[in-house]
Amino acid sequence: MVVETRAGEMQDLVNTIEDVFTFILASERRGKIDSHRAVAARLLQQTVECGFFIMQTKLKGDSMSKIRADFKTQFSSYRDTFHSLKVAFSTQHMTYPDLLVYQSKGKTKSIGLPRASRVSFVPEYGCLPGTRQTVTGKIIDWASLPSEPSTQRIFWLRGPAGCGKSAICHTIARYASQLGRLGSSFFFDASDPQSCRLDLLFPTITSDLAEHIPGWGARVAAEIQDQPLLVYTSSFARQWEHFIVNPAKLLELIGPVVIVIDAIDESADQDSLKEIYKIIPSRLNELPPNFRIIFSTRDDPGIEEIATSNPFVDGMGASILANPNHPDLGVYMVKRLQAFPTLQPIIKDHSDDSLTQLTQRSQGLFQWASTSCNFISSYSTPGWDPVEQLQFLLRSPSVGLDALYSTILNRIFEFKNEEDPRLANFRTVLGWVTCVQEPLTIRTLSALCAPDKDDFVRSVVAPMGTFMSTSSVDYVPVRILHQSFRDYLCTSERSQLYSIDVQSQHPIIARTCLSTMNRLLCFNICKLETSSILNDDFPDLTQRIWNNIPDELSYACRFWAIHLKHCTMESHLVDLLMTFLSSKFLFWLEVLSLIKQPSIALEATRDLLSWSTGPDSRIETLARDAEKLISSFSSVISQSAPHIYLSALPFAPTNSAISQEYLPKFPRRLKVVGKPQTSWSVIQKILLGHSAGVVGAVYSSDGTKIISASQDGSIRLWQSETGDVNGSPFSSDDDPITCISLSPRSLIVASGSISGEVRLRDAQSGKIIATLRAGGYGASVSCFRFSQDGKYMASGSTDGSVGIWVTIGTGIVVRPGDSRHDFAVTSTAFTPDSKSLLSGSEDGIIKIWRLDSHPIVGAPWWRSQVSISSLAISSSLKVVISSSNSQQITLLDFNDPFRKGTRTTEEHRGYIMYATPSPDSRHLVSGTSDGTISLWNFDTLQPVGQAMKGHKGEVQTVAFSPDGRHIVSGADDGRICVWDTNAILGGSSTVQASNMQSDSVGSDFLTHGWVFGEKEERLFWVPSPLRQSFVKLPAQLEDNPDATSVDLTNFVHGTEWMKCYDPEPSSSVQD
Repeated sequence: MVVETRAGEMQDLVNTIEDVFTFILASERRGKIDSHRAVAARLLQQTVECGFFIMQTKLKGDSMSKIRADFKTQFSSYRDTFHSLKVAFSTQHMTYPDLLVYQSKGKTKSIGLPRASRVSFVPEYGCLPGTRQTVTGKIIDWASLPSEPSTQRIFWLRGPAGCGKSAICHTIARYASQLGRLGSSFFFDASDPQSCRLDLLFPTITSDLAEHIPGWGARVAAEIQDQPLLVYTSSFARQWEHFIVNPAKLLELIGPVVIVIDAIDESADQDSLKEIYKIIPSRLNELPPNFRIIFSTRDDPGIEEIATSNPFVDGMGASILANPNHPDLGVYMVKRLQAFPTLQPIIKDHSDDSLTQLTQRSQGLFQWASTSCNFISSYSTPGWDPVEQLQFLLRSPSVGLDALYSTILNRIFEFKNEEDPRLANFRTVLGWVTCVQEPLTIRTLSALCAPDKDDFVRSVVAPMGTFMSTSSVDYVPVRILHQSFRDYLCTSERSQLYSIDVQSQHPIIARTCLSTMNRLLCFNICKLETSSILNDDFPDLTQRIWNNIPDELSYACRFWAIHLKHCTMESHLVDLLMTFLSSKFLFWLEVLSLIKQPSIALEATRDLLSWSTGPDSRIETLARDAEKLISSFSSVISQSAPHIYLSALPFAPTNSAISQEYLPKFPRRLKVVGKPQTSWSVIQKILLGHSAGVVGAVYSSDGTKIISASQDGSIRLWQSETGDVNGSPFSSDDDPITCISLSPRSLIVASGSISGEVRLRDAQSGKIIATLRAGGYGASVSCFRFSQDGKYMASGSTDGSVGIWVTIGTGIVVRPGDSRHDFAVTSTAFTPDSKSLLSGSEDGIIKIWRLDSHPIVGAPWWRSQVSISSLAISSSLKVVISSSNSQQITLLDFNDPFRKGTRTTEEHRGYIMYATPSPDSRHLVSGTSDGTISLWNFDTLQPVGQAMKGHKGEVQTVAFSPDGRHIVSGADDGRICVWDTNAILGGSSTVQASNMQSDSVGSDFLTHGWVFGEKEERLFWVPSPLRQSFVKLPAQLEDNPDATSVDLTNFVHGTEWMKCYDPEPSSSVQD
């Protein structure tokens, strides 16, 4: 009875659809009125949706619980929608009924996953109407197949570059979107690194699905609620299972869910790509048969094997996509050329021999056809119309892309040989277009490579519309249209006469950039009237930059060092660099400050240091000094261009090379008085803000941030380059923090506390994503670590217990049984391969935990005669560093800690609180109870440089930056010090950091460093190492000999600030 009723309802629905279509087809006005066309489009979409519903109902019948419960209502709703569309057509209403779709787009709360940007389909990038219909039709038919268990879930497009795979994918995505069937689209682009991040593929797809499929977002949210660390996982297998498969299994889907993934092989992460290739094809059977995934990749033997051997994979290879006799090539060319009246006689007949000849030469590549059409329609050769351009191509024997490129270039420029004087112009301009770091306009290119020659660049670029985006408008950047043409130009065997020597082009661009900066950089380039406000407070700063910093200068300031890296040290470059460093360096910082690119300065000076060689090199001396100035004063440089001169320069050491060059040119500056600083301090920054002792300070994996934790219960994020606080601190209420750790990708901050809880937080927002209980009742967490692969987490507690959590799978705590330590655990350390864990305790016992054993049991590994305070394992997996609450550092062999060769040092004056190796394992750094840090040679355990005292309390933590250039230390005094590793290695003993605390400064000053006047105007900025000891009045120095102050007698500021500069000063430096 139920079956008969359902059959009757289906027949009634079919009759309703037939009635509506009969009515519309009988109308004489159909297609003539916009409203009619709109109704017809919606009618077709609703019919397709209804067809999927009927097909799914017939296939699954009573197994579809939701449909079984209300199929009468569903059929009735469909009939009502079709009747409403009929009424809308007959009355020409511009408002239409909502379509009834089982899978509909609606507002869905964000599921909180990271997602890629600029990866969705672009309708304009699809196939031209009337082309690739066979291919797209086959894919559409495949996507519309009944959703049965044996249905193939993947359609894999495989073919060479230029055969039109991406255009096909954009077309399919657009079609599916119009039908409301597109679940997600992800288009990879090698020129856009953001779009090539494979780790964002599955999170982006599931986020898109949450916006299109009712209930999907709730299912994913439930997965994350059960396992909060899923948000941060880098495991593709876990992402596939929890973000795609599990939500899909729990939902009843009607009709196909189309997912388009184009050019995935353009990702630079080839190792991850291999994992993706393993996961998706091998686990397709886990997906409901509704899913239809369109893949496109280039030809590859490995891919061919995967695509042809899997029963759930359909596809199409190069034999079809790159068929030289493909009729769509002719259709494509007709579509492109039909706008030209003179070509109409040729293109009227698609079988015209002219087009046939061209399509056969394309070797099946649509890029060949596209380039040909560009040439025919571009009027690139003066005096020749499109017909003559077409006839020229027909006469030429060019087959394949390279031959076509050479043929067209010969037509445009007619170079005879290497002696042709115009060839140098071609190579100059194309060399610039090919090698610049970002596309430049014709005006900017002209200003850089030929400032004295009008239309020099335009004469080469203008006829190149076949290959490049050219325009008569000066503000449109010149771009090469296809990567294959760039590759052609840069490969001499392919382009021959037209080849561009990239290696010889970089020195030309580097010289030009340096010359441009030396010519155009000047003091107060944007004519700022006051120093009392920051850059961002000038309301018209954007217009000032537009008026005063031309594009050629902006490019030179940002990219000169990148081009310099490709050059050898030659006299002309040395002379230009000497001029730049000795007279234009501060003006360059000013420009970078104004255009919000100050971070470039540090990268550029480091590139310059790598390029310059020789201990007596004047360039190297100035560059090293420039790096120190930027590192020490990056905060004020980024905030205020005037204070590069008013605050940064005066606080630089008087004996530094930069000070010697520039101080005489700024006589009306403030004068630093008190304890003199003649050389750069090994402490570059002191980060102040915690109100109690610092228990942990670590660098993020990319080195851009420092994360610190304190006994005051707060976690702070700092910009490592500037030392500025990044947002508000994360608070742990009244629960003092005892330790801190970062996950391998720095997405999760873990903090242990006195209460025995470990809180896992999102590193950006501070939101608590999980709370773990470590140790027994009344025990505090003493240490916490993540394994290198992110799979494990380990804690040590004061009751001797070691907690190990598995973050892959269920996330359940794995208890190590009865093998706990007898005394408090003080430190844990994972091996770099994440297979073992070491734990050390107050009684000197170190245990090893083999993480692949079941159960995980701790076994004795080594015993010290003194208490263990910290453990670390080098990247080589051979040596363990064990520091004790004594004056010892001991190095042991991980595989045999008792073998001959164990080394111990007792050079410290205080107890060793913490020790850790550098990223390259060449050095290790230690912190002691007397507030000092020391560097050691890793192999010999001999001290390197002198012990440095920057704290007045016990040093609780030390860590290297990822590049090893800096060390961060935290201590009981609440300070966080950032040290210059190279300065310590170089033997510097200058420590610009007083241990006194001045009563004349407030907490805001300690954080931001600004000193304000009586009218709350900004006067000057003080570097962080001097803030705690700074006094406002020089007279106060008599009672505070270690303090620092300033003499403002000759200081100009506010609206008078520009008078600080004297371009022609006397030869003596102001004392």
